[in-house]
Amino acid sequence: MSWKHPGRVGAVLYALAAAVLGTLVTGIARLRVAEYRGRRRVATELPSGPIIVVSNHASYADGIVLALICRRMGRSLRMLATGGVFRAPVLGALVRRVGFIPVERGKANAADSLDAAAEALAAGEAVGLFPEGRTTRDPELWPERAKTGAVRLALRSGAPIIPVAMVGTHRVVAKNHPVRSLLINVL
Repeated sequence: MSWKHPGRVGAVLYALAAAVLGTLVTGIARLRVAEYRGRRRVATELPSGPIIVVSNHASYADGIVLALICRRMGRSLRMLATGGVFRAPVLGALVRRVGFIPVERGKANAADSLDAAAEALAAGEAVGLFPEGRTTRDPELWPERAKTGAVRLALRSGAPIIPVAMVGTHRVVAKNHPVRSLLINVL
């Protein structure tokens, strides 16, 4: 599997999708990027060049929220997403066109997604992934054991890992629960 730069059309689609999804998400939840963690100031812009953004994964909304937050911080994120997202009729075409990367979990070619992510990083892109590989199954929402893909990708590419903690997304879109309004903190 190889990664193809989304080009101008993909950039326009990404901006349009971010505007539409941003309006929808902010209609039901306030997104807040915490600028301070204790006494330490947290960056409000992501660095230029290749970076790997990793986060916990408690909700189906996490990918959208992470991409929106990164967009607010000046970067378009090339997310690694489960292959099922790419097979959805409209969504699949959109995520493919904006440069997201499919991961076929549990299949022999699952590691091919790391090759595609490395190509995106070599092109100077920001790549996002959830090291758990799926939404947490823990009833208290503790992250599951991380898989090694993010670290292997960082070692292979030399790109820094930017850790993100999202708190509250599980209350926006929870399994078998309606969408609710709330505050989401991104640390």
